Amino acid sequence: MSGSDTDVLHALIGALEAPSVKADFVGRALERPFKPAGGRLRYAEFLLPVGTLFVAFDDAVLLSQVGGHGINFEGRILDMGYQPSRADAPVALRTAIHALVEGGSRFDYPVDTGRLGKFQRRVLDATRAIPRGQVRSYSAVAVQIGAPAAARAVGTALARNPVPILIPCHRVVRTDRVLGEYSGGGSEVKARILRWEGIDVRVQRAGFVIA
Repeated sequence: MSGSDTDVLHALIGALEAPSVKADFVGRALERPFKPAGGRLRYAEFLLPVGTLFVAFDDAVLLSQVGGHGINFEGRILDMGYQPSRADAPVALRTAIHALVEGGSRFDYPVDTGRLGKFQRRVLDATRAIPRGQVRSYSAVAVQIGAPAAARAVGTALARNPVPILIPCHRVVRTDRVLGEYSGGGSEVKARILRWEGIDVRVQRAGFVIA
């Protein structure tokens, strides 16, 4: 390479700029605390009136699934970076799920949401407080967490709820009382769970609707 070619190459390299980083990048990153995965994660199955409930746990519940097959649930555990290990649930966990089946409003056992962002944790905390037999709209949840313009973002956060039923995102519906989607298996499963909890859900042209 001639000297002139080298000069041109150096000039081109000097003209390159590192991509700019948005000012809020670090802040958003800090809102998602890193929790290293690894090792084994235990899970158990429970028979509910609405189907099989799979629950993965260590000191707290990390993941749940309504219906489906155990192999799918194990795949989700693998995606989290753990090796699935079927095991007996601790007595306290069994007691909490039994209470839920018997009509309890709130799942009284620790749920680990440390992998989630700050906004989603706020949404799930508000949703966890909705009593059995009642529903809230996405807009109402947005108002409750102090973000009244974020109804759509609330819906997205609930669609990614890693612990359906245990955090009752099925109790949040659209403002027009149409059920909307459900992270635990779609609107049909959502309707089945709400009916189990005593909510009158009917089928109309718009889909499943709260009467």
